[in-house]
Amino acid sequence: KGKEEKDQLKVVPGVNFPIPGSVESQGVGEHSGGTVPENSLYKSVILGYPVVDKGKQKDVAYIPLVEFSCSHSHLLRLPEEWTSSCLPNSKMREMSSLFPEEWYQFVLKQLECFHSEEDTSSVLEEIAKDRVLKDFYVHAVMTCYFSLFGVDNMVPSPGHILRVYSGVLPWSLALDWLTEKPELFQLALKAFRYTLKLMIDKASLGPIEDFKELTNCLEEYETDWYIGLVSDEKWKEAILQEKPYLFSLGYDPNMGVYTGRVLTLQELLIQVGKLNAEAVKGQWANLSWELLYATNDDEERYSIQAHPLLLRNLTVQAADPPLGYPIYSSKPLHIHLY
Repeated sequence: KGKEEKDQLKVVPGVNFPIPGSVESQGVGEHSGGTVPENSLYKSVILGYPVVDKGKQKDVAYIPLVEFSCSHSHLLRLPEEWTSSCLPNSKMREMSSLFPEEWYQFVLKQLECFHSEEDTSSVLEEIAKDRVLKDFYVHAVMTCYFSLFGVDNMVPSPGHILRVYSGVLPWSLALDWLTEKPELFQLALKAFRYTLKLMIDKASLGPIEDFKELTNCLEEYETDWYIGLVSDEKWKEAILQEKPYLFSLGYDPNMGVYTGRVLTLQELLIQVGKLNAEAVKGQWANLSWELLYATNDDEERYSIQAHPLLLRNLTVQAADPPLGYPIYSSKPLHIHLY
């Protein structure tokens, strides 16, 4: 019987595949008597898939060809892995108007990294007119923008801003594309944090007049500020580097409010004094007389608190045990005697 079943598994009747969507194919005259032949239990199950129009073009973002109109544009070309193709072309065209082209032109004209016999200003003018180079930056910048804010272009909530500030991005088509590029991800996160700080400064100090003032603000953020999270390792590094200002964003669950924290590096005035060595030795000698000879067992004896100008309280504590108090005391130690 086992041999029979084994042979039956090999019997797969020939079937004529109908249109996609069918689960099983059978002849017109099969099972007319209401009985199900045993062989039909071993027929193949056919899964149908939706019909795909192979002639339809996929709506993906267009990546411009690397044919720069300026011979110097390759110096500012983005890395190959930063080119984007993960967003729909229609959405990219729709949102490209958000790209700050005037700021892009202004930044290009401020560059001073060309060592050429040609006039630097004329070279920068030619680069600024290179539309292919600009398209590269538009695709990269807008893809990062979609990763931070989503493709719906909705006004972000305070919770969304805090999450993105903390490096927790919402899911989007471009999320994996951005997180797989650590350098670009950190640049996008840094730009977001700087933008938030700039928004707060504009609300408190007033609007920015021109791009020159905006450049000065960003340069100040870069040199004098650390804008991030208290839990970041770079926060500790900024403290050791004595950054003048530290800024962080947070949330107080008890009050239900979002908070901004600013720390400022300041000089701390402290008082430094010097005691005569014989004065300290004299206090220690008096302590020995009082405790060993006079056998004063009052723990709150007045003699310890007296003479604040001589810092008697501190000098008595600094005496060697058992007359003074130990500077460091460990937790109780268990010693086994047997």
